[in-house]
Amino acid sequence: MQLHTNLKDLIAIDKPIVTIGTFDGVHAGHRIIIKRIQELANQRNGKSVLVTFEPHPRFLIDPNHKLKLLTSLHEKKELLEQLGLDHLVIAPFNKEFAEQEAKDYVEDFIIKKIKPEVLVIGYDHHFGKNRSGNLTLLEEYAKQGHFILEEISKQLVDDAHVSSTAIRNALDKGNVKEAGRLLKSNFMLNGKVVKGDQKGRTIGFPTANLAVENDKKLIPSSGVYAVHAQLKDELYKAVMNIGYRPTINNKKEFRLEVHLFNFDKDIYGEDLQVKFIERIRDEKKFDSFEDLKKQIIIDSTKAKQIHSSI
Repeated sequence: MQLHTNLKDLIAIDKPIVTIGTFDGVHAGHRIIIKRIQELANQRNGKSVLVTFEPHPRFLIDPNHKLKLLTSLHEKKELLEQLGLDHLVIAPFNKEFAEQEAKDYVEDFIIKKIKPEVLVIGYDHHFGKNRSGNLTLLEEYAKQGHFILEEISKQLVDDAHVSSTAIRNALDKGNVKEAGRLLKSNFMLNGKVVKGDQKGRTIGFPTANLAVENDKKLIPSSGVYAVHAQLKDELYKAVMNIGYRPTINNKKEFRLEVHLFNFDKDIYGEDLQVKFIERIRDEKKFDSFEDLKKQIIIDSTKAKQIHSSI
């Protein structure tokens, strides 16, 4: 997959088959659109091109919005590359871009810079200042011969029974298994391993404390999860705790802690990717540190059982 971040230096792509959107989560509905541009690229001997924006437009248009991202830009790039996309164009979304009239957006951005041979859009696609641009406007330019236009029908997307809202609701409830089903991949988060208080090490369960790479990233609800931990090229079975550790934490500090099974290396400063498999239990406060230790053993056993079943 070729990555393009500077639109001024965007090289000419041979017969670009293009789709445009935020594609947060790269979920099942998004994958229908991506599969279609890949099919058309094969049929027309062209290249599949996905255009997305950074930052997410909603952060600029409505700074007070509480939106949390399903995927950081890094995660989105990784997922799109796994899908076999030919080209990813990341357009910088700023105030000037947001204020473009819909007509200018089509003429100056889509036609002059992206130059699609075919433009594939999802149903109810809107663009330009105040989201005034729509399918009707794009059809006018298609009739003029600027590109071939194809809309993915509402029915086709709805058949996937998926939306970003449904995924966020599942994650807010800790239902990472359902979120993974809707995403067509395990929900993931990336971060850097930072020093904690090392209390887990004293009871034989050392944990990697994770500082998430993007503060806009959605974090599943507090609790204990069976996860995979990706460290460089190695994938480890692990168990993760998300929350405030009420038994031992008087400061009410929110923590993301991952215990990698059969692992005892120092990985401070390393990048770690966590892939969620299944929720084990809610977070709760125990009467003693010893009771907590017993529960950690139970949680680890449960996590290993989950790992063994997949």
